[in-house]
Amino acid sequence: ALDQIFTDSGQVRILGVDPYYHLRHARFAAENFPDLMRWDIGTHYPTGQRAHTASLFDFGIASVAFVIGLGDPSERLVDYVAVWTPPILASLTTAFLYLLVQSVFSRVAALSASAVFLMYPGTSLHRTLLGFADHHGAEMALGLLTTWGVIRCLQQCDLGSPGWRPLLPIAGYALPAALLVYTW
Repeated sequence: ALDQIFTDSGQVRILGVDPYYHLRHARFAAENFPDLMRWDIGTHYPTGQRAHTASLFDFGIASVAFVIGLGDPSERLVDYVAVWTPPILASLTTAFLYLLVQSVFSRVAALSASAVFLMYPGTSLHRTLLGFADHHGAEMALGLLTTWGVIRCLQQCDLGSPGWRPLLPIAGYALPAALLVYTW
């Protein structure tokens, strides 16, 4: 519950091991905005290693904290943004699932799919718990948004028209796929 994440001492606890990796990178990015950590001394002890996976997920947390902190986010603010990111992404995942199913079937089918996902989340529940600041929630949301974009593109894009104008909707629908690639 909340007291496991937000302790009486004022410390914010993160669930799991990988989220600490992301939190360390998000803190660095928030403090050195917009730079990302490229050498991570916290991995591959004692020498560290190149941070190949400093990601858009970490940068997203840092960006939100940077904006909320008016350009000077504290570590505590970055921690708060990090712990709240997974449940927010879970909400977006449910909304994107609704959009995807509605674009292929009907509103009733979309509501049914969303209800089933909420009642039987499977492994997505663990990945989107408050405090589990890992990239999996972002991957689920962006994966569904990418699939919805492909379906909408196939439904609406007129690839037979000459010129570059028919490509504009395709670029917009492809953006989530590009973001997904850089999430991890």
